[in-house]
Amino acid sequence: MCMLCGDPYSVENVLSPLLNHQWCIVTGENSISLQTFLDECKRRVEVIVSSYHGANAFREDLVHGFILVYSTKRKASLATLRAFSANIPNLPIQILAMTDTSSATAFFKSDISQQLITEGNAIADRLQAHFMTSTATCQQKSESSLDVHVTT
Repeated sequence: MCMLCGDPYSVENVLSPLLNHQWCIVTGENSISLQTFLDECKRRVEVIVSSYHGANAFREDLVHGFILVYSTKRKASLATLRAFSANIPNLPIQILAMTDTSSATAFFKSDISQQLITEGNAIADRLQAHFMTSTATCQQKSESSLDVHVTT
């Protein structure tokens, strides 16, 4: 999972859907693992959280896909995602646009958000990736579980 340093949302907000999973544990300073079903088999999935700059350190590792996160408030956030995604091999990609409010409200309330959501969706289409929006105000698990950091 890649995020741009300085974007106006916390790592905890992005990770909260995963951290709230029943079988999620923090396994390192920048990783979490969860048990989930993929097809019909129960599997352990590890998510390594990194900045776009730090993600180059994982290029040689066995990576099965990317979750690319960007802010709908910053053009630099989407530009960094676009540049990073140009060098991703043929792997599954999920693009996640983080908004301040619901995606519909963000889309119609702000011209910049509307532009960045539209462009992010177009990038996902070009990459044959999945696209979704999420609000930066998700409910969080207890503070003791949220010791995951973005590494640069």
